[in-house]
Amino acid sequence: MANRKSIIYRVIFVAIFLIYCGLGLFSVYWLDEVTEHPIGSDFSIYYLAYMDAKIGDNPYLPYDIGTSYVYHPFALTFLSLFSARQSEVATLRYWILGGVLAWVGTLWLMARMATSNFWDGRNVSLNGSHLVRILLLAFLAFGPLWETWHTGQINTFVVFFLYFSFYLSETNRDIAAGVSLALAGVLKTSPLLFLAYFFVIGRYRVILSTCVTLVVLTLIPAVQFSPRVVWDFLTILPSMGTEIHPTAYNQSILSLVFRFVKNLGYANWGSGLVLGHKVLFAGLLLSLLGAVWLVKERSKALRFWLFCALVTAMTFFSPLVWYHHSVFLVLPLGALLCYNSKATQFLSVAILFLLQLNRLFEYGVVRAAIPVLLAHSVLICGIIIIFFREWRRLYHVRRSQPMVSET
Repeated sequence: MANRKSIIYRVIFVAIFLIYCGLGLFSVYWLDEVTEHPIGSDFSIYYLAYMDAKIGDNPYLPYDIGTSYVYHPFALTFLSLFSARQSEVATLRYWILGGVLAWVGTLWLMARMATSNFWDGRNVSLNGSHLVRILLLAFLAFGPLWETWHTGQINTFVVFFLYFSFYLSETNRDIAAGVSLALAGVLKTSPLLFLAYFFVIGRYRVILSTCVTLVVLTLIPAVQFSPRVVWDFLTILPSMGTEIHPTAYNQSILSLVFRFVKNLGYANWGSGLVLGHKVLFAGLLLSLLGAVWLVKERSKALRFWLFCALVTAMTFFSPLVWYHHSVFLVLPLGALLCYNSKATQFLSVAILFLLQLNRLFEYGVVRAAIPVLLAHSVLICGIIIIFFREWRRLYHVRRSQPMVSET
């Protein structure tokens, strides 16, 4: 009987996984056939910017979110490491291969962080071999990942360097952690938010290392191309945080809410929505960081869940959220998947399926990223609840300490 039940469970698991993979494949079909995005469509933006910078032109013009280059100049230097024979096609091959290796490294980091005592082993319900298999199965068939590779996006490199900075800091290699965070920050600006994370946990050497590395990584493209390229980047930087970009591709909650109210005839609400969006984001950050500041003992579990909460908030509150940005969420999703609670494990699977379902929903129902928004909303709530559960435990321990010493 037990053997029969085991076979049934395996059949169900295989069926669910095949559906999951099918939805991921449909995401690629939707991108390639329905919206006609060729392989390397985003990489071409980087490559053309690189070629402009080489001849002294402004790589940031014309400025148009979604079709123009908007990253730190060092990202052009980073791309030049993959250039081959002045051929865009050959360079793209090496770029995608590098992205694949970065993703393998990310999965390795996740497995290391979950199977070791990175976030309090008492809360991990899966043994190491099961965990690695689940991570491989879940996140190799991940729709946002396939879109990242298909378009030649830079995300897998950023995810690796961001996660690696956390891993290195937890293994007391602060200087290297700062270098890794700086690399993540010059490939995509938003990870620099984690300077605040390292500040509240008291890792000041990571902050110093990050700042020094940022200066060095800014000087390199200034020498390689021209000092003007740094100024060109600074001129477009303020615009990126003050615009809504309400296109069907932008899955930000700011974009979706603006599109909704605009259809109701309230297009003049744009500036108010931008302000409200920033206030909510700032309020959440202050709540998370302030809570950690209040407790003296910052356990591994508290640091881990704070890191996951900030990764999720960084993605959720970005004014620009493309489908492939969900690759940033693999660590929070993996943590829920491995957490010692049936509810959180079910929640993680449900979120994964919502993310996989999004392109089919946009194709067959309405061109709005409602499944992604729902998935991100549920994920950020789940991670924050676990974070504050751990925080409350430490806070009570701290309050009880004076009583213990008096007795």
